[in-house]
Amino acid sequence: MADLLLQMEGVSKRYPGNGVQAVDGASLQVARGEIRAIVGENGAGKTTLMHIVTGVVGADTGSVTVCGRTLVTGDPAAARAAGVVMSYQHPRLDRSLTVLENLFLGDEPRRLGILFNRRRAYDRIRAVARDLPKRLVTRPLARLSSGQVRMVSLVAALLRLPTDRAGVLILDEPTEATTPEEADRIFQIIRDSAAAGHAVVFITHRLPEVGRVAHTVTVLRGGRIVGTYAADAGAATLAAAMVGSSEGEDTLHPPPAAGTHEPGPVRLRFERLTIERFGRSLVSDVSFSVRGGEVIGLTGIRENGIEAMEGLLAGKLSHTSGRFELDGRTVSDPTPNKLRSLGMRYVPTDRLLRGASVDSSVSENLIALKRRHLQRAGLFDAATVTDFAASLQRRFGIDAALNVPLWQLSGGNIQKVILSRELEGDPHMLVICEPSWGLDFRTRRRIISQVRRTAQAGAAVIVISTDIDEVIDLADRVLVLYDGRIVADVPASEASRQSIGRAMAGALAVGEPGAR
Repeated sequence: MADLLLQMEGVSKRYPGNGVQAVDGASLQVARGEIRAIVGENGAGKTTLMHIVTGVVGADTGSVTVCGRTLVTGDPAAARAAGVVMSYQHPRLDRSLTVLENLFLGDEPRRLGILFNRRRAYDRIRAVARDLPKRLVTRPLARLSSGQVRMVSLVAALLRLPTDRAGVLILDEPTEATTPEEADRIFQIIRDSAAAGHAVVFITHRLPEVGRVAHTVTVLRGGRIVGTYAADAGAATLAAAMVGSSEGEDTLHPPPAAGTHEPGPVRLRFERLTIERFGRSLVSDVSFSVRGGEVIGLTGIRENGIEAMEGLLAGKLSHTSGRFELDGRTVSDPTPNKLRSLGMRYVPTDRLLRGASVDSSVSENLIALKRRHLQRAGLFDAATVTDFAASLQRRFGIDAALNVPLWQLSGGNIQKVILSRELEGDPHMLVICEPSWGLDFRTRRRIISQVRRTAQAGAAVIVISTDIDEVIDLADRVLVLYDGRIVADVPASEASRQSIGRAMAGALAVGEPGAR
């Protein structure tokens, strides 16, 4: 028998507060040196199953054995002592600290038992992530891109893996909001960890990733394990297992194109826009416009201006020079309230920190933009609130009770709550960042359809994403930022993954279609 590092037998977990059977009799075995992918639709129980392994969640029934130790579930310290570490879907890091401080929080190497030993800290980082730039390590976490934050979370987990024996490394959606280059580095770290003798389990909704890095893949549906396959089983086979029918193969394909209707008037315009911060140019001389009914995909490696454009469109940054217009009105000093008053809706990259109140209920999050409309004489009408929230719940397929706190939901259902709130009411303009982050293929199809319908209703839509396939699927035009400038502008129907990738890297040849 293979040297098993993780064994789960008959594990179940039910949440009595909302009646959800998150995991139902799951049994799983992962061997030393094995890379196991875990896939399933949003709410299938993937994250809960791994939270039971880490001790974050206690199981109702069943047993968990790690590296030969049978654990009492619900005890994170015991799981860590057994050799379990996890990089979470929403990284558990402190944005007020530097990367270095986050990496060693609670586990600081000391000199003379008192002083922080930076030399030893850097040596430990190089041992597990040789390619992590030293300049990145000294930065405040708040200044990092989403992909960089995810890499930091992964490195923090690697630093806590046992060095004298095998351990279990768990990664929840490790490549979300990462560039193709960042994803490649993460895949190599996964391979290196398995080669060092650890067992690696990673949750993903990106089925093509499974064949690239995993040895085997386990499918969950409705809290139950429905099968374990070779990683080369194919996306169609895995999708069918995830949804329980041959419907899976059909839903792998994106919805039909937005259509051939003529776009409306210009709703958003940038002319020679420049954004500077701390004496450094983040965006330089950017000009483009978006018409009603049009979807523009804005992509690039995140340090090349993507975050600055998101910050401007969110009202978090101001432009240094140039012109910013919404529906013909000049916006000189954008703020979140001002942009919303002009009809802008915004779905941020960082859903939990900027897009939601995780301690509030699903219903409270859904009505956040409609509170005044749902009040009478300053008081909420309970029936009206429930009807409004329930209508969004049905429209977007939110799989959760309206009265439970948002933090109890899966990452995909949190995403649907935020999207449904922002897409309700036919907005004039929509900025949506990394729209399929954390979503399974069927929910991704639903979101693409909703975004396109929002555009067809007359909205100007900007999709900001580092996922090349996503912007090609969603957009009418794809704009690529490199070094703060637009270096490519091409119709999505003429774009290729290769040409967009070259533009993102600053290597698009002069005269190549779309090059500026």
